[in-house]
Amino acid sequence: MTGKIAKVYIGICVCVSMAAILALLFCSGNTNGQVSQTAQQMSETQPGQESAPEQKESQNEVFVHADTLPEGSISLRLPDTIDAQQVQITSDDMKKQIQIALPKEAQSLTGTYFAGHPLEENAKVLDAAVTETKHTVSVVLTLPTVYAWEEEYTADSDGMLLTLHLVRPKDKYGKVIVLDAGHGGEDSGICAGLPDEEEEELAEKDIALAIVLAAGERLTEQGIYVYYTRKEDVNPTAKERVALANDTSADLLVSIHADSDEDTSLYGMRTVYNSTYFIPDFGSADLAYLLLEKVAAKTNEKAIGLEADNGQIYLLQNAMMPVSQLNVGYLSNRQEQKLLRKQDYIRKIADGVADCVLASYEEMKQ
Repeated sequence: MTGKIAKVYIGICVCVSMAAILALLFCSGNTNGQVSQTAQQMSETQPGQESAPEQKESQNEVFVHADTLPEGSISLRLPDTIDAQQVQITSDDMKKQIQIALPKEAQSLTGTYFAGHPLEENAKVLDAAVTETKHTVSVVLTLPTVYAWEEEYTADSDGMLLTLHLVRPKDKYGKVIVLDAGHGGEDSGICAGLPDEEEEELAEKDIALAIVLAAGERLTEQGIYVYYTRKEDVNPTAKERVALANDTSADLLVSIHADSDEDTSLYGMRTVYNSTYFIPDFGSADLAYLLLEKVAAKTNEKAIGLEADNGQIYLLQNAMMPVSQLNVGYLSNRQEQKLLRKQDYIRKIADGVADCVLASYEEMKQ
């Protein structure tokens, strides 16, 4: 390589190196700025909070605070073409939610309605979401606890207002109980019956649900408000089941299960209770005694006895009211399994549960 060519080559290399260094410095400075901005955003986000506030912004679009409303109230301006009979208000008590559904028919109603007509509130609402189906537009309110409500419709110069006055269940219904059907969903509990037998498999979860629904129906007719930990084939956690009972300040909690044992000659029903949580006048042991007595009397079934829980059943250990678990029989016993397949026998058990609840209220009055 000649000296002239070498000088040109060295000059090119120096220029390329300088350009690379300048580019690196520029990128480093820009990155430092981005990191600083990100760190600042992270420092402004409290532990446990989402950095993106989409849910909160959504809630702000749906709600405005109104001190003029009575405390614990939520008000909604209805579209001109919708009357009170067309509004559907339902609840999902396990999720602590209330849903207000408005029909779409003939109104061309969409979710944007709530942006122009936000709900007014003077109540604690954890979240609000607008949902749409083919026939309805709804706002779903998530509350800090389980509430009942009173509806009020008032007319003014701008149309019709719907106001929900949130109240605690006991304040509205007086007598409140919780019925718990054990297991559910993928957790079938104890199962009986073999695939090669003529009889279909019998699952504990189905027995428990049938008893709970039948008992609840009778108690509702007697003026007692019944909350259910489940009314279909789902499986709430033990914590969710207990939370429903505690949040509603229920008077009683009754849970339905079945038994099984390697000794297939064992049969009969028993109740389990919490012996460590003392409740004056009428406690869990009193409820367990009445539950076993009344159900055994209705079914003419063998009553094995009452058992104190050894701390393994979460429901019994954490409910803040008289609570008992009824085990309705042994699915491992062929004869008892046959009984639990019969609808009239299921109805007798349910009637016994209802008799127990009614007798418990009589005991609690004394």
